[in-house]
Amino acid sequence: MAADILNELQADLDALRDLIIEFRISEENSQEEAEAFTALVTLVKAQDEVQSTLFPLLKDRGTALRYACENALERIEGAHAVEEMIECCTNRATWRASVNVFCEMIETRIHQEERQLFPALFDALTKEERVRIGQRYQELRLVARKETAGINWYQVWNTVLNHAV
Repeated sequence: MAADILNELQADLDALRDLIIEFRISEENSQEEAEAFTALVTLVKAQDEVQSTLFPLLKDRGTALRYACENALERIEGAHAVEEMIECCTNRATWRASVNVFCEMIETRIHQEERQLFPALFDALTKEERVRIGQRYQELRLVARKETAGINWYQVWNTVLNHAV
């Protein structure tokens, strides 16, 4: 049984919060750091893909929802900075600092989605619509996670670093 879109989004946002905490408390150059970073990037990329597909379809459901969806889509564009970060960081110190900035961007995104998007979704959609959209969200998330599964983003960064040195 699918939960409504609000529950699906909240579950992803809670998972992002947990991964940010895991990354921040992990020791540098540790397996925990690598796993937290890879899981964080994988979830962000999957969520971005799902929201980029789903949110444009919701824009016609009222001004507040259109505004909230447009803002969420703009924040997604900012999250693409992770690829640039991987390519530009040439040492561990700049990489760790860049990931911390990335985490702050994600925290801002979480806060804004909870404050803007959630109320707009609740007001603009019926319970049945939220459940139907939640089911579609689950389907899209599954596909997006499969597409990014197995990519070790930490190893990708280490490879770039080793070629830059």
